[in-house]
Amino acid sequence: MEVTEENKVIARKLRDATDGRPKIIRHSINDPPLFIDIYFCPDQPFINTTTYGTVGLSGHDSSLQTEGMPLRVELISACLSKYIFFEHLMAECCFYIIQGYFVLLPGLIIPNIFETYLPNSEIKHLIIIQRCLYEESLQPIRINDKIIAWLMALPISEQERIYFMNNTVDQLEDLLASNKIDFYDLERKSVL
Repeated sequence: MEVTEENKVIARKLRDATDGRPKIIRHSINDPPLFIDIYFCPDQPFINTTTYGTVGLSGHDSSLQTEGMPLRVELISACLSKYIFFEHLMAECCFYIIQGYFVLLPGLIIPNIFETYLPNSEIKHLIIIQRCLYEESLQPIRINDKIIAWLMALPISEQERIYFMNNTVDQLEDLLASNKIDFYDLERKSVL
């Protein structure tokens, strides 16, 4: 499948934000036939971490609106570089979203996504939040007839998920920040 001009703009925006040497890998499934491109940039934002971003998720209708225009979303995340499976995990999340299993909004939890990859880790889920890596560089952009924004996929534990269910996204983010978690470490201990 050909790379669209829109996806080229998204990839350039990610490249400019991460300021590294990125690669883009296409992931696909056969039933139904879908693909998503995953951008990854080693040693960003720090040495021994890798930034991952979606390229093309915004090509799928999110049913969201802003300023009277369709709002489409791309995801960004990062982890220690040793977790080489993370690009596959990001693609898996996208396929769930594209197929309509989840509505991509802040506060969305993609449950048990780490079970296959790290079954013994306390980290089990991804939560989608508004604050994101490279927040200043990844401001929403207008492309043609839509606005594209970035949300962050943040790994959390089961106890942190339960805390969120009884509180707000902002309260969860504050809890994680106040405990100075290393969210790049997918085998970190839960703060609760």
